[in-house]
Amino acid sequence: MLLALLLAVLSVVLGAAVGVSRVASTRLIGPIRAAGLGAGVLAVFGQLLPEAAHDVGFFALVPFGLALFGSAAFERWVLRPAIPGDAPPRGPRATLELGLIALAVHQLFEGVALGAVGSGHHGATTAAVAFAISAHTVPLVAMFTLAMARSVGPKGALGRVGVLLAASVTGVGLASIPAAAALVETSHGVVHAAVAGLLLHALLHAAAPLSAASVAGSPVGNSIAAALGAVLVVIGIVLGDGHHALESSTTWLVLGLALVLTVVVHRAWPHGARLRPVGS
Repeated sequence: MLLALLLAVLSVVLGAAVGVSRVASTRLIGPIRAAGLGAGVLAVFGQLLPEAAHDVGFFALVPFGLALFGSAAFERWVLRPAIPGDAPPRGPRATLELGLIALAVHQLFEGVALGAVGSGHHGATTAAVAFAISAHTVPLVAMFTLAMARSVGPKGALGRVGVLLAASVTGVGLASIPAAAALVETSHGVVHAAVAGLLLHALLHAAAPLSAASVAGSPVGNSIAAALGAVLVVIGIVLGDGHHALESSTTWLVLGLALVLTVVVHRAWPHGARLRPVGS
């Protein structure tokens, strides 16, 4: 349990430290963005949605779709034409805040998984499994921290990271309480599907303000960083036995339909040029 708690804290702290560092804001914006995207996309389509589909079947598309459409509709409402003289739209920042909430819920469930490994509930107590589960937190937290720092400053970003840290630690603690762990387990599929929708929508916004050509970095370096971020998630999935969810044809159909929903939402509420870059 101590190892699980230590890894939960270190992964969030390390990601936050990278996100607010001077080097990150000047030289590593592109690679951090790419690593966060690689880890985030794999977490959504390789971990969250497959586990949700495994638990609740096709019903996983309902909370996923509601979260995805709901967050996009909320963003469009926030960005509605303002009266002259009003404050500038806060849509991108608001979406990042939603994304951080989604990431916090994700960290809560990751903490429960870490705690279960540390307690031997899944028959796996090795440091390698615990490390693999928590490792992909680093690029995700780094990307969101960097994006938020460009919007509200380093201090404001670190304050929000505290929510992620609290969620991770709480998750580890819940794993040691049978009743609480059982409650988390029963809502596992629905919550993971909803978090997948929110997180996927927010990933685009966390990455968009970091994607200017002048700060994007080299294509080779970004590709390597994206691959590393994705590999961290894959290792966690394999060592944590999450790959069994991918053995069902239902899971693959859910993933395909979720991808279609994502494209529909992206075309219905295009992001990119319509949004004011974060921090502007």
